[in-house]
Amino acid sequence: ALLRFAATSLVVSAGVVLLLFSLKASKAENDYLLAENAFLLGDIPKALAILNDAAAASPEHNRIYALRARVLLDQRTSERRQILIDAGLALEELEAAESISSLDSTSLLTRATAQGRLGKFSEAEKTSLAAILVDPLSSGGYEIYGMSLE
Repeated sequence: ALLRFAATSLVVSAGVVLLLFSLKASKAENDYLLAENAFLLGDIPKALAILNDAAAASPEHNRIYALRARVLLDQRTSERRQILIDAGLALEELEAAESISSLDSTSLLTRATAQGRLGKFSEAEKTSLAAILVDPLSSGGYEIYGMSLE
């Protein structure tokens, strides 16, 4: 009876931990989707605000950092200094994302774009090739690879 009680307690405890983890993960995923929606609708300040809050609340969610890098690169500015600052910040965000788990092809393409904007063309070439290896059907990988060769 004691063994059965211990086993039942262990299963219940594991279930509670899993439930709490999934609630936390779903909040991070919800924030990611809200930020991505704001980004795609062109509301950059709202997307950045959501992502900044999400990164503080869920620092282990690598997609938040990867999306923040994409948003930084997409800010509409013609000032060269700000473009370089945003590209550098985007690379920092991608480093944070990669420290959590490996980058997907979109994140690798974001890195290649940032590297290209910073004049790191050989790095951009290598990164775009890595993105093509992850997703050979990605036209963006070939496009950025071609631009890095110019």
